[in-house]
Amino acid sequence: RRPVLFGDVRQTLLERFEQVAYLFPGQTTVRFDRPLTIFNIHTLDEKWYPLMIYVVQTCLQRHRALRRDERYLAYVVEEASYMLKHPAGKRYLESGSRGFRKLGIAQFTLSQHPADFLEDGQVIIGNAGTCFFLGMQRHTAQKLHLAEELERVLEEGVSGRAIMRCGREY
Repeated sequence: RRPVLFGDVRQTLLERFEQVAYLFPGQTTVRFDRPLTIFNIHTLDEKWYPLMIYVVQTCLQRHRALRRDERYLAYVVEEASYMLKHPAGKRYLESGSRGFRKLGIAQFTLSQHPADFLEDGQVIIGNAGTCFFLGMQRHTAQKLHLAEELERVLEEGVSGRAIMRCGREY
């Protein structure tokens, strides 16, 4: 077999993604010439989550293999509650929270559904080096077992105020 050049690999990957693009309606982009890649699963049928997770994982690992000596790669999961609902998505986020740092990948996991996330995302929160908690309802804030003063900060939900946990300290 002849050696595969990066351009050939890029073309092959693009062709493969084009073949399955119909599975991912909405704005899904894969770019090799930009520092930002967006995978949008918001409207994706849940039966395709394992495939999409594989695609994302492969892209992350390939990026780190090609640029292992460069700065950390920031991997942002916005509205993680969608992925946490699916067993494959939950396993992937949990394993990432345990091991991405070792690979030079900084996982940022965001959710606007704190009640759900505090239940389903306990492993992710437990493995996070730093967490920011913004406004929450009282019953949700109580799940964090904070001092009363810190619970009040979350309940008030004042713009620009948050609780930060760094390590195990608030």
